[in-house]
Amino acid sequence: MALYRAFPQDYDADARLRSDAAPQQCWSNCVEGHVMECITWFAPILPGKMDEWKSLIEEVTGPGKEEYGRSRGRLGLAREVVSHMQTPQGDFVCMFHEAEDLDKAFHALATSNDPYDVWFKEKLQEVHGITSEMLEGPLPAKLLFDYKAG
Repeated sequence: MALYRAFPQDYDADARLRSDAAPQQCWSNCVEGHVMECITWFAPILPGKMDEWKSLIEEVTGPGKEEYGRSRGRLGLAREVVSHMQTPQGDFVCMFHEAEDLDKAFHALATSNDPYDVWFKEKLQEVHGITSEMLEGPLPAKLLFDYKAG
């Protein structure tokens, strides 16, 4: 079962881009002496779910910001960046994740029974069609290039 494809027009809820390669490390990104892995990837905002997506973003950046931060800390995520992308094929969310171990972070979310994480996973499925089983699979993207000035 898969979720992510290389391009938005190739999105198929029953297919997932699988990479045989191990996660790539962002050698230029060190946090407290630890080399971090990073990926950039995207997922669809399902048709008719834009208002729910906006509400989710408002929740995690507003009243739920503290709990969201605690969740990300439990998962081992050092950084997360989320953007909205409009395409002729529909709306997508673009994400950047950085952690010491991304596989571990995705698996931790997939298997978490923490009430906040359970709520968040329900929202992921409602808005993006992402299930816990998908989060447990291979990472949704492979790093090809990492440049940092200086």
